[in-house]
Amino acid sequence: MGKLYLRNANEGDSFFILGLANNPECRKNSFNSEKIPLDVHMKWYDKLMHSDTDSLYVLMEEDIAVGQGRLELREGECRISYSLIPERRGCGYGKILVALLMKRALQDYPYCNIFFAEVLTGNFASQKIFEELSFVEKKGAKNTESLIYVMEREWIFNIPASDLECKNTEKGYCS
Repeated sequence: MGKLYLRNANEGDSFFILGLANNPECRKNSFNSEKIPLDVHMKWYDKLMHSDTDSLYVLMEEDIAVGQGRLELREGECRISYSLIPERRGCGYGKILVALLMKRALQDYPYCNIFFAEVLTGNFASQKIFEELSFVEKKGAKNTESLIYVMEREWIFNIPASDLECKNTEKGYCS
């Protein structure tokens, strides 16, 4: 695993983000499983690039884009969503990406007091990531297709550094 960091997405990342979004595995783990048409994506992307409340980041490994993460701020709550290229799934990158997004939110969104993610009940990899990062499953959610994971701002400082280590070297991407 090379050096990982987040950078702000820019206009030139549009097709990379669309490619991630339309990946079959990503579509399977999305609330809308339909492929996203280019014109719909471009309108959404342009709006996102000019948003005051939402931010899009690209996860970089050295100089290669390997994922994306989005933060959406609404009334003091930050929604987290993310995706990775297929070659980096199952290797600890998702957990690091979510942790980097939370740290970035602390800088960019000082009024964000609660972080949350909505995860489909069949997306066990994402469920595991949020649980390992000490998010708490919100009980009583009315939607049976998904789980809501929540973390309050002050809990972030309790995440052990060891939780950010990659432990899966099976695929050869983690060192």
